[in-house]
Amino acid sequence: MMTTMKSEYGDKMPSTRRMILDKALQTVNQVGEADFRIDALAGELGLSPGNITYHFAKKDDICTALWNELLDRFGTFDVMFSGMLDLKQLYLIVRAMNGLLWSYRGVVMSRGGDIRLAAGSDKPEGQSISQMTYTFFERAHDILRRNGYLRDNVPDMMMRSVLDGENIMLRSWINLQVVTQACDREHDLDQSRSINRGALTTIYVMYPILTQKGKDEFAEICRKVEEGMIDA
Repeated sequence: MMTTMKSEYGDKMPSTRRMILDKALQTVNQVGEADFRIDALAGELGLSPGNITYHFAKKDDICTALWNELLDRFGTFDVMFSGMLDLKQLYLIVRAMNGLLWSYRGVVMSRGGDIRLAAGSDKPEGQSISQMTYTFFERAHDILRRNGYLRDNVPDMMMRSVLDGENIMLRSWINLQVVTQACDREHDLDQSRSINRGALTTIYVMYPILTQKGKDEFAEICRKVEEGMIDA
């Protein structure tokens, strides 16, 4: 087991806590949080259940740690863009968001509700991925408007509808993917292609408020994505 673990992580062995979280994430993604068991996890790691409970008293503590880890990583997207933001950069960031949500899909599905992503109650700031997403797109809109990609003087109601749509598309994409995978386990899904399309759909929500410059760039992004010329 130690040789296998070393090969997975390279020459440097991770901490036991890190190995627990990594294997737990794989397991929760496969079976869901409800069917995740500490004894099965211990067996997969070649540890005793006591080795697990030394670090995490119960399985909920493991899943909470994964959820908080996701929130921490998701929060970094809010500072990824600069004042030079354009639609291509936004597409790549949203694509990375989708990829991160997919990699934590087990806890996203259980702790985020059906198409909601609920707050992590033990996070000091009390934020949720939904709130982070609103903040992210509000900042993105301001920069894109200054850079000539969004129309000026968009009515508040329309802007709110766009923000709601972006949030819903980003959140519902992961649910659709999980359901699709569950219904088609015999076939390997092209996750990269699906993540691309999910990101494009989220960006497309902005179409009614794009300037002609924005529409032209969006069309170019779609063409390049379909031809495999853009990737994260």
